[in-house]
This record gives sequence, structure tokens and C-alpha cells, in this order.
Amino acid sequence: MSASADDVLDVRDISVSRGEVPIVHEVTLGVAPGTITVLLGANGAGKTTLLDGVAGLAPATSGTVTLAGTALTGLPTYRRAQAGLGYAEQARTVFRTLTVEQNLLVSGDGDPAMVYDLFPELDRRRTLPAGHLSGGEQQMLVLGRALIA
Repeated sequence: MSASADDVLDVRDISVSRGEVPIVHEVTLGVAPGTITVLLGANGAGKTTLLDGVAGLAPATSGTVTLAGTALTGLPTYRRAQAGLGYAEQARTVFRTLTVEQNLLVSGDGDPAMVYDLFPELDRRRTLPAGHLSGGEQQMLVLGRALIA
């Protein structure tokens, strides 16, 4: 998928390695505002590595990442999150001892009400520790955190 000037997320010619092994080579993609984008590929194709590079979880060896006109290239992960980049990993990473509401507030200034509208199950469990949620509910929580980051 090619990037265009109208994209809210603009990734150009990004390359990402794991250690000394190059995994992603010069990928360009763009995500338009208000769209859902799907990244498909076989196991081991580099989908997660690409997203880790965009999020700053794996170092990009080349390329640029821009979010809503803000250059993210070279910024640490927390600065990318402060700029508005959310990333829901495959792993269900929740703060198990914090409540659902506390997990959502960890993300920053976002409004948990939007997440509760999308996932009413989380609204009903907002005072429970996240470790008590089912696997599917934990994934909803991870997605919710990413959405309001």
C-alpha cells in the first residue's frame, strides 16, 4: 500500500532488523484517517516486526514514520505514544493488579467512556482487576488502551 499526503500515518521506506538479521526491507505504507487497515502475510513474513518498528519497539535501520504531520522517526516509544500512536500487541499485556479503569487511564489523557461505549463488557467490569478478565476481555482492554492513547 502506498503512502499519500492525506494519510494520518505515513511510513516510508522503513527497514527493521532483529539483531543482525534484516526482517523488513524498505516498506512504505499509509493509513488514511477514519479507515481500518489490515496487514496480511504468512507466518514469519515480518508483520509484527514492521509494526514494532513503527511503534519504536524495534529499531528501524532506515525510513521515516510520520503521524498526523509529526515526525516520529528516532523517537522513543513513550514519545510516540504521547504523539498519539497507539499499538495493541498480539500479547494481552495488561496490568493485572490494576482495575480495568486504571489500565485505561495509564494510557494518558484519553476518555475511558469511548472504550466503554465500544466494549460494554469492560464498563460492567471497570472496578475489577484486569487479571480477573477473560482472555477476550483482556484483548478488548488492550485495544481500548491503544484507542485512547
